[in-house]
Amino acid sequence: MKDAEFRSISFGLAVILSTIILFKPGGDGPLPFPQADKVIHATTFALLSLTAWLRFQKFRIIALCLIAYAISSEIIQHFLIPGREFDFLDIAADLVGGLGILIAIRNKK
Repeated sequence: MKDAEFRSISFGLAVILSTIILFKPGGDGPLPFPQADKVIHATTFALLSLTAWLRFQKFRIIALCLIAYAISSEIIQHFLIPGREFDFLDIAADLVGGLGILIAIRNKK
């Protein structure tokens, strides 16, 4: 497998995983520790950010897409996903994870 193929597949899998995590119905029971939901959000967006950077290496476009995805996923959860609700703190966790990794990668160069 070529490097470019690996990067594309990795990003695709991260998108699929985020879709499953963000858009599954709620009500699965208690979380393992307080604020586990925020850790899951931050980690999911960190993975998206990392794989998007490896695939595209376009800082502004990736940052804007992460911001749009964080906000739109909360709106979708609120209106379309049973047992899920809009939460500004989820958006904050998404952006800390996603933009934090992206900024760290950019500043490493």
